[in-house]
Amino acid sequence: MDTLSLRDVISSGVELTSGDAVAVVQQLIRSDDHDSETMVPPGPPSLDNVRLSGDGAVRCAACLATPAVSEIAGLLDALLPRGGKT
Repeated sequence: MDTLSLRDVISSGVELTSGDAVAVVQQLIRSDDHDSETMVPPGPPSLDNVRLSGDGAVRCAACLATPAVSEIAGLLDALLPRGGKT
C-alpha cells in the first residue's frame, strides 16, 4: 500500500486541523507496528519519517519503540496549525 510522509501531505497543500494533528499522534502512540529492521537511522518521529497510508494507518519508519512523551510533543508542535487556525 502506498504511503506518504507527513511532510509530503503538508507540502501537497493539505491543511491539518489541530484535531487531525492530535489524531495522528494518538495513532502513533497506540501503534505496535515498530520497524525493527528500519532502513533509516532510528530516531524520534518527525514530519519526514512518520508515514500515512491510504487506509489511515500511521507508522513511524524510524521508531524502534513507542515514542517518548517529549518526542510526541515535538511532532505535535510541528503538526499544529500556526496563526490560530483550528
